[in-house]
Amino acid sequence: MSAEFMDSFAPEMLQNREKSTPTTENVLPIIKSSDSPITEHEEIETFQATNVSMLCLKCSNYVNLKSLQDHRTLHEALALFQYDFQAKPTNEQALSRKRATLIKDLNKVLNISRSAYRKELGKIDLAYEVIKSDICGRSNKVKPSFIEHHDVMIRSVRAKLHEGVALGVCESTNEKWKSVMEDAYSYMYEFSEGRLITYFAVFDGYSGPTAAKQCARQFYQILKETHDNFNFNECIEDIDHCQLLGGFQQAFDNMDKVLLHGTNETSRNRWSGCSASTCVLIDNTIHVANVGNVKAALIKDDDSFRTLTEDHTPANKKEKHRIKASGDIHKCSKTLWVNGVAMTTRGLGNHGDPLLKSGIINVPAVCCVPLADSQIILVASCSFWQVFNENEAVLLIKEWLKGNKLGAAGNSVNSDKSNCSDSIKINIIQSEDSLKTESSDTINQLDKGEIVGNNDFNASETGNHANLNENKCSQCLNINNATCNCVSNGQDSLPSNTSDMNEQDTTSSTQPIEQKERSLSKLLRDLVMRYDTDLVAVEISKHLIKAALSGGAKENITVMTVIPYNVFTSNNSFTSQ
Repeated sequence: MSAEFMDSFAPEMLQNREKSTPTTENVLPIIKSSDSPITEHEEIETFQATNVSMLCLKCSNYVNLKSLQDHRTLHEALALFQYDFQAKPTNEQALSRKRATLIKDLNKVLNISRSAYRKELGKIDLAYEVIKSDICGRSNKVKPSFIEHHDVMIRSVRAKLHEGVALGVCESTNEKWKSVMEDAYSYMYEFSEGRLITYFAVFDGYSGPTAAKQCARQFYQILKETHDNFNFNECIEDIDHCQLLGGFQQAFDNMDKVLLHGTNETSRNRWSGCSASTCVLIDNTIHVANVGNVKAALIKDDDSFRTLTEDHTPANKKEKHRIKASGDIHKCSKTLWVNGVAMTTRGLGNHGDPLLKSGIINVPAVCCVPLADSQIILVASCSFWQVFNENEAVLLIKEWLKGNKLGAAGNSVNSDKSNCSDSIKINIIQSEDSLKTESSDTINQLDKGEIVGNNDFNASETGNHANLNENKCSQCLNINNATCNCVSNGQDSLPSNTSDMNEQDTTSSTQPIEQKERSLSKLLRDLVMRYDTDLVAVEISKHLIKAALSGGAKENITVMTVIPYNVFTSNNSFTSQ
């Protein structure tokens, strides 16, 4: 298998690796088999700080994305002190009196010698300092001078897998906080017994990139071999009683056995691990299996969403109870850690530490959902979901589509620049993740080309892509105020423009986000009619990843947008022509 992969490397890719500096030894370019018909376009650009604002419905104030985390912290502090944002204390004396009252009430409930008392007192003191900083007009965030700044690079890849599915992926090492890219992704498609099968997955690594890389390279092949004995026709016809659950469980277990060999692992006592969300699209049914905290969501026609994955973290009560029975949970900076090492309770790898492995299992959560009125499939690594929830992701995409719809109507393809507004009205809501796990299907034999993308890149790679960045640009709707509209890789790029969204509460994932405006499907259909669908998909991913970087993401980020644009046609089934 390794020989086939090495033969599939393009000569240009090999030359670029030879010219790379020693810091890029672990960089793995996208691997495409020689018989794969998939055409792709790759770009690398430097992330620029943005001035986009979001509307917080809790206080009806616009918040700059760069201050988003501080604003949320202020809301939490005000809630602890039983204040409303519109009725904050006007001076430090009133705030001090309120603090004294809270401490007095705490003394009545808890004994001062107990650790719980000190914990609650610490929360009160921290909230006091946050509100005090706001009253005095001082920012409570870390001064920029104390953070060593790096050029944060964004790498984007777009591909039209076939006539029914387009895909766009963006990733960033987030060099401001991380030096190594530990995420990876893969995608491919093929025909099997007259059915068109599309596969795509995102792997979020930790403690090193090895596990995520190997999963991106080998998981699909293992999945295919695992499902050789299953009948697709029976699974698709009866989604509620399909056998796919057992097939995915066996594939994850087999993949974990491959990682047990420890190939390319450098640590002697703690090997790398990864979370995973793997998706298989057959006809108009998507089968998703996940372990860990990589989320996948369906964005529907009415602007609602459906979460396809389950969070396997200590915040999940069932997972927390299981971990406590086999290991330990530590809390640091509001984050629960399994044995003080991992943020997830399920995953692949982690073989170097027997105690850690006993708690982190490889049993996936599986669901099987018909696409029906779904318009976009969004898969993103944990770092993105730490900044935005599903509601906010839907609204970001909706606003991007609205802005480009206006730009497409009012600007020609060859225009040099177009303006976009600074303010994007987005709900800042900390809603609970919706999860409806259903039974799943089984997978049959698959045979064709494969593309594996590894997001392991850094700023030193940009020298090999200098001409690409200078001459070709597809960042058509940046979060920045001024962006360009030019030709990239022979395709027309999208014009840039944004408009404000109507203010409306969207706390429920089952209700349409906006009732009076055009639906997401109409906006998306209009844009797809004007531009290549893979270009639209990658620009959505780019928009989301820039928003996450601006909002304070501190980990590697990978965002994958898949548009099954066959749902726009009257006949929603794929053909094998």
